Amino acid sequence: MYCFLTIFALISLKEADNLRLGDGSSGILANTKYGTISGKVFSTPSAKEFYAFLDIPYASPPIGKLRFQKPLPPEPWKEVLNATENTKICWQLRLRSEKVENDPRENEDCLYLNVYVPKDPSENEPLAVMVYIHGGMFSFNDGTFKSYKPYNFVERDIIMVSFNFRQGPLGFLTTNDSVIPGNVGLWDQNIALKWVQQNIEAFGGDPKKVTLMGHSSGAVSVTFHMLSKQSAVSSWTKENTLTVDKNPELVYDRMTGIKEENKAAFWQELKAVYTKEPFHKNFTGLIKMKGDLRFSNPVIRFADLASRYVDVYFYQFSYFGEMNANRDVLDEEGLGKAAHCAELPYLMYYEMDGDTKTYPKSDIRMRHILSDLFANFIKYQNPTPKRDSRLQNIIWPKLNSNTLLYLDIDDNLTIKENPRYYRQCRTIFDKYYEHPLTQLN
Repeated sequence: MYCFLTIFALISLKEADNLRLGDGSSGILANTKYGTISGKVFSTPSAKEFYAFLDIPYASPPIGKLRFQKPLPPEPWKEVLNATENTKICWQLRLRSEKVENDPRENEDCLYLNVYVPKDPSENEPLAVMVYIHGGMFSFNDGTFKSYKPYNFVERDIIMVSFNFRQGPLGFLTTNDSVIPGNVGLWDQNIALKWVQQNIEAFGGDPKKVTLMGHSSGAVSVTFHMLSKQSAVSSWTKENTLTVDKNPELVYDRMTGIKEENKAAFWQELKAVYTKEPFHKNFTGLIKMKGDLRFSNPVIRFADLASRYVDVYFYQFSYFGEMNANRDVLDEEGLGKAAHCAELPYLMYYEMDGDTKTYPKSDIRMRHILSDLFANFIKYQNPTPKRDSRLQNIIWPKLNSNTLLYLDIDDNLTIKENPRYYRQCRTIFDKYYEHPLTQLN
């Protein structure tokens, strides 16, 4: 199954003051623009040491008069700030029907970030930086070490930054005026990125080599930071009735942009791509079409549009290993396919304690493959800058509208074309659809 984990963007703002990492009697010290912080040494599962600075304030606490408002920079501090533990996350909106206990770390005062730095990088020069935006439907999740671990990146001489941002109504409620302007969760992300530009040199990072990475709604956030205001490429973010106003319209009647007189012909041509039978006799075809319309094709379309302006490397994660996210649910349903966020445990040790001894060698091999591909992109803006036996000597081609070549990531890395019937679907949409998005600015 197509998995839409990650969208990358290279962000270059201004350079920061020339600061450097150093040891001190009170721990590992870094001198930021706002004050000195003290971190500690962690180790990866392969025993490579790295520095961790946790719960660094990147904005003033969004409480009192700042609740529902755009974030402000943090106040400077004079004493050494202890940054050795994650103690706070933003309030979580419970979307599932089952009872979930509140996390004692939940707090409105939650705008903190984490910086993970290789201890002994192989080269004596400023390091590439990856800033990670977590997913969670803009409603739940956090950027703490417990949730997303930096092991694969620090082992490859990359600094990783993760952070919390306001979610649910505290982050995205609006009254459509200055009282509650809305989207302050995105403004949190924006000020976190500015903090990175202003301070990453204090940790040995290069502010000119920052890669923004996200998964799920985190990837949506990345596109928001890449694009000026435009119509949505995908409408899935409006589906959850706990986070937006209810819309009683049926899916069929929500096909905004297709004229009423063309809907029947549109559906007939689209259905023919997936099945020759009526959908009530072929639910698999219906599910594939639903998934492509609501998830896969909007993501591919975004990549297609972006490829006209920047280099895009597109992939489909097909590997179905023991480490895959949601493996237990997929096994229970008898699906046996890679699904949404399947690769997160391989890249970020997502929902894992770091112990991989019980996983098969094929999963560990896939972890190395994925990590090498992502690290190459972060360092060189190319996932396969040269042939590498660890990557099966493959050269990953750039995506373009004519060939639609992409990398299928499975036991064997394979170059394929036309992901998820995209070419056929694009032809049908171009025939009937009045496009709200025509260009990238």
